[in-house]
Amino acid sequence: MRQSEDRSEGAADRFDGRWSAPFRIDDPRDVRKLGTAMRRLRRTLESRRLSGGGRRGGAAARAAAAAVLGGFEETLLAPVARRLFAERDWRALAEFADALSPLATPHFETRLRVARALLQERRPEEAAAILVAHLDRRPQDRLWRFYAAVALLRAGAVERASGLFREVVALSPETGVYRLQLAFALRSQASAPDAPAERRAELLAEAADEAEAAAAVHRTRAWEAWATAARCRYELRQYDRALGCAESAIEARPGVASLLFAKCQILVALNRVPEALALAREALAVDPDHEGARFQLRTLAALVDEAPGAEGSVGELIRDGDSFVLRVDGHVLPERQTSLAALARAAPCAWIAFPEPNRAAPAPALAEAVRAAPGWAGRVVLREGRGEPLEAWRLSLLEALVQSGFPDRLAELGTRLRDARDVTASVVHPDDPSAPRRAPGRGLVIRLTRHGAEDDEPFLESAAQHYEAMGYEALVAVVRPERAGETALRDGRRHVFVDGRAAALRAFFLRERPDVVHVASGLGFEAAEALDRLSIPWIYGVDFRSGRLGDDAAAPAAAEAFRYVIERAATIYSTSEEGRAALEKAFGVRTPVLRSPTEDDADRAGPSLPVDGAAGLAGVVSSLESRVLVAVGSGIGNMLHVGPMLRNMARRLGRAVDVVVAQDHADSLFLLQKAGVVNSVFSLNRQAMRRCYDVVFVTHSFGDIRPPFEGRRVIYARDWRKFEPGGPLHETVYNLEAAKELLGVDYDEADIGAHYIGDLDRGPPAERRLVGFHGGSKDGFWASKRWPHYAELARRLQARGWDCASFGLAEEHVEGTRDLTGGAIAEMAAAMRACSYVVTNDSGVMNVANALGVPLTALFGPTNPATRGPLAPTSSLIAVATDCSPCEANPSGRAVFRAGECRCIASISVDEVERHVLAEMERLGISPDGDFRPAPPAATT
Repeated sequence: MRQSEDRSEGAADRFDGRWSAPFRIDDPRDVRKLGTAMRRLRRTLESRRLSGGGRRGGAAARAAAAAVLGGFEETLLAPVARRLFAERDWRALAEFADALSPLATPHFETRLRVARALLQERRPEEAAAILVAHLDRRPQDRLWRFYAAVALLRAGAVERASGLFREVVALSPETGVYRLQLAFALRSQASAPDAPAERRAELLAEAADEAEAAAAVHRTRAWEAWATAARCRYELRQYDRALGCAESAIEARPGVASLLFAKCQILVALNRVPEALALAREALAVDPDHEGARFQLRTLAALVDEAPGAEGSVGELIRDGDSFVLRVDGHVLPERQTSLAALARAAPCAWIAFPEPNRAAPAPALAEAVRAAPGWAGRVVLREGRGEPLEAWRLSLLEALVQSGFPDRLAELGTRLRDARDVTASVVHPDDPSAPRRAPGRGLVIRLTRHGAEDDEPFLESAAQHYEAMGYEALVAVVRPERAGETALRDGRRHVFVDGRAAALRAFFLRERPDVVHVASGLGFEAAEALDRLSIPWIYGVDFRSGRLGDDAAAPAAAEAFRYVIERAATIYSTSEEGRAALEKAFGVRTPVLRSPTEDDADRAGPSLPVDGAAGLAGVVSSLESRVLVAVGSGIGNMLHVGPMLRNMARRLGRAVDVVVAQDHADSLFLLQKAGVVNSVFSLNRQAMRRCYDVVFVTHSFGDIRPPFEGRRVIYARDWRKFEPGGPLHETVYNLEAAKELLGVDYDEADIGAHYIGDLDRGPPAERRLVGFHGGSKDGFWASKRWPHYAELARRLQARGWDCASFGLAEEHVEGTRDLTGGAIAEMAAAMRACSYVVTNDSGVMNVANALGVPLTALFGPTNPATRGPLAPTSSLIAVATDCSPCEANPSGRAVFRAGECRCIASISVDEVERHVLAEMERLGISPDGDFRPAPPAATT
């Protein structure tokens, strides 16, 4: 070594002309001294490599420098690097990185070892620079190319890394680690935000195949390969295959929380919720700090109607010097606690009461209040007399606050919680409806999105303008973890870059204290977790694809975890009609639609608000100020009779409401969803009952059942008075009166006839010669409402030049008429608008025609037209007039009606109906070739 070193130094002397004493390393293991010496030599030779005079001299100088540096690399660095590599002394070996000159004739073995040390020291950019520089000189060197790909992947050059990994796999297809790293690279490439959907699917499929191939040959890391394959199959929505891969990963390496959680997510996608819940608990038992498993546990426990253990118990913290002991149900736990983390592991309760000066110990009433607390509540307050109120905090919320920066020490946490009271979803006992609550003002609105100042997203600008027009200050929060903390300005508005993890988002919201958070599609899960049990209301705009509901709106992926998002979001809207239909099909909720301006813009920049959507956005935001849910029982008539009340409430309260329907007709939610009147309509299910509302108003049509709604106040119309078919009030008027008496919402005479069918409008009929019939009704004793002479009436009207058509169910078709039966209710309602006139029994179809304003004659036999009849000015009716009619409302005839034995409706003759219909047509100016005009008051026979 000494001889080679001397030769190199002689070359340096000849090159520089002023080179002095040679390097002397007394101990070759003196790495720092060796590295310093090599760096000095490199700098000296590189800085003077052209001092040889002329082109030829410069070339000679470069050659001499290369020889000297290469010689030193081989003779000085290589032996030391070999020993350091064998000893896995990565930090020392990485010291040589600056000593490797690009001028030197490279010693490849040494450079590869230094690059691998740099990778171990998390310096991938430097490793990549060393390895990529000589790729063309190592075309068949599998290790060189492999580690170059690893360095590129870790440095963020994902696409180039994938290409190199493919080359390496081609050189050695039997090496499992090469295939596994290729799978990592392909999955990273598929995760790029700008990856087209089709290309993303291709990359994920290739990654899954490579990972499964790696698992077959790479036994030591088979669990990791199977886990990667499972995640890829999951993202491809190949859930059965994903489940098999996850089970193989757990078999290869049992007891790993991340693998258990991955299987848990797959089971949720397969709607195997109880099994998923068990796995979430198992994952938390392995890793109590696993944030994903903790959130999944809360979500799944709600979905299977199973609350976490000790959900209804409260523990009292008792100060003992600098620590605390916990008393639960009168028993004091022996362990002393100083931190929330330790307390959470030991506490057999879900709620914690902190001691405060001059406050009594928690009363039994507080425990009762905790047991009755809704799932959205994070804090329960009990007021007793004039003393300090008692309060309990949900333990899971405390853990979340600590993750977001609140102190873990119990002594400090109790004090800090005072700052969080006004942003915590709280329940106060006894409730005082007049007490001030934290309601949205006209302060700050945060728009949470993945697009921001550097993206050309036109909808952010329009949304900000709409909010500013309503008096808000708009701030755009862009989820970009790599830029978290940075700010930018666009058109004078703040854009803040944030980390998308729940703890970071929660800390951001607690710091900013917004009045409203508006969440873009694809971030619903993150928002639900970050804002869980806080009183900050959030609006969620759902696109069924980026909202993780699948790619096919006709067959949406009903991800069970998405139900938790529906429960927690204050208001939900869809960005397209297609997306709304997907939500309704998958989750039983019909939302308002705030459309994107164009298809191209939506595809390019992501879903958001329409440029001209100020009115729609204002309607959605207005409902946040005092959230109201109206519960409506089953039956089309029950639904439509509540319409005028809903319309009146929205107008007089100045905000839209939500509705939940115990529907017994599929696809009937559209009947009540109307812009500016009703935001969302829910089928009666778990997520509807668990949503937070200031008031839940249960109309009479729910009957005597009392579903467990989680509203602050639940008001039952039947507590005021029961609706009676033979009573003094029409069902529509009864609903208006109930809202007046129980909610303080007055009404005028004009409000009584304000029925509607969704957003459908009645205009001039498309077919001026068409008369519609509905000859059916509900089955059972309700069949006694069916008039038996429609076929004869149809023949008579056809003889007068009218075309006749039947609506309703297929079995309700009237012989001799055009068959427009079947189909969804929405299709029937849209088709009925083409009619010039409709004749029906007392039925849901009658109520549809009445609400549309289609001229109508309704035929009544056993039921009471005074409480159930049509009220539109274009509607009229014919009712049986006998001593016992209407038998539904007559005590003496009710038994006959209930037995299905009433036949009175057949006594209404065809002649009477024909005369009445023709007279009404004349009154309304309707003829086979005439014009449609607004109607004067209707006639009643």
